[in-house]
Amino acid sequence: MDLKPFINLSLGAMSLFFIDAAIVGSAIARSDTQRSINREGKAHSAPDQPARPLNDTATWVTLQDYPTETWHQGTTRYRLLIAPTGRVARCEVTEPSGSQRLDEATCRNLVRRARFHPATNSQGEAIKGSYEGIMRWYIPD
Repeated sequence: MDLKPFINLSLGAMSLFFIDAAIVGSAIARSDTQRSINREGKAHSAPDQPARPLNDTATWVTLQDYPTETWHQGTTRYRLLIAPTGRVARCEVTEPSGSQRLDEATCRNLVRRARFHPATNSQGEAIKGSYEGIMRWYIPD
């Protein structure tokens, strides 16, 4: 698990917000072209390579991204569907934070900023993939 450092967002003299972008697990890549031929001429499955972040995951959500109209805190779990181009094709909230604004801010910023090395099949061709992670939004005591 790759945990990124906290990002501090200061709103006014007394308010500090922390956004913790924790990326969990590895990406999942699926393909219909996962078969190759071994030395005996029999087909067998070869592993795909998952999509991997191309840019720094700490830049996916910036200090300016905390929805100032809400004081909610929460954790949004998400799945990004990655196109063969490496761009985010879709963001799905897999476990909501309890605040629609935080969930929307998570996906809005990930779609806008996250970039990937695309998933590849056993022949090295770019394919669709997915990437899962967690965005923690909270206000410290």
